[in-house]
Amino acid sequence: MGILSIACLLRVRTWVPDDSHTLGILSLWALITAFCLLLVVITFVDLEHWRIPLPFTVSGMVLGIVTSIAAPSLTKVSLFDALLGLVLGFLPLAVAIEVYYRITHREGMGYGDCFLLGMVGANLGYSSLLFVLFASSLQGIAFVLPLALLGKRFTPPWQEEGAPQSKKLRHTPLPFGPFISLSALEWLFFRESLTSLFAPWLG
Repeated sequence: MGILSIACLLRVRTWVPDDSHTLGILSLWALITAFCLLLVVITFVDLEHWRIPLPFTVSGMVLGIVTSIAAPSLTKVSLFDALLGLVLGFLPLAVAIEVYYRITHREGMGYGDCFLLGMVGANLGYSSLLFVLFASSLQGIAFVLPLALLGKRFTPPWQEEGAPQSKKLRHTPLPFGPFISLSALEWLFFRESLTSLFAPWLG
C-alpha cells in the first residue's frame, strides 16, 4: 500500500495542472488511494475466504460516485460514466451467472465478482470494463493453466480436502477477485498507454 500510495500521488500529478492547490491534489490522491486500498483488501480476503464482502464493494461504488462528482474533468470519469460503469459492470455479469447456472447447474462465478466489477466501473468509468474483464480473464487463465497441467487444484473453503474434483480445465476453481483488482490497477495507472496501444476509442 505504501508503493501504491506513492503511485497514486504520481498518477494524480499527471492529471492536475501545475498551479493546482495542494489541498485539491491531496483530496484527489486520498480518493484514488482509498480505491486502491479497497482493491488490496478485497484481493486478500478473496484469496483466503473465497468471498468478497458486500460492504467493501458498496463502499467502493459510493467512492467512485463521489470521485466522479468531485473531479470529473481530471479523472475523465463523469458522473454519467461512473453510473453507467456501475450498471454495466454488475448487470451483464449477473445475468451471465444466472444463465450459466440454469444451463449447467454449476456455479461459474460468484455475485461478489459482479459487485466488484460494478465498483471498478463506478471508479474507472464504463470504458474500462472491456479491458478489465478481458485482462482479468486472460491473467487468470495464465495463472491457473500451469497449475492445472501439473495436476494441482485450489480447494474452496466449502469443499472438503480430498473430495473428488472435475479434471476439466473449465471447472478448475479459482478466486477471480484478485485478477479483477489487478486489471483495474493496470487500467488506473496505464490507461493512456493501453488505449493508444490497443483501442484508442476506449479512452
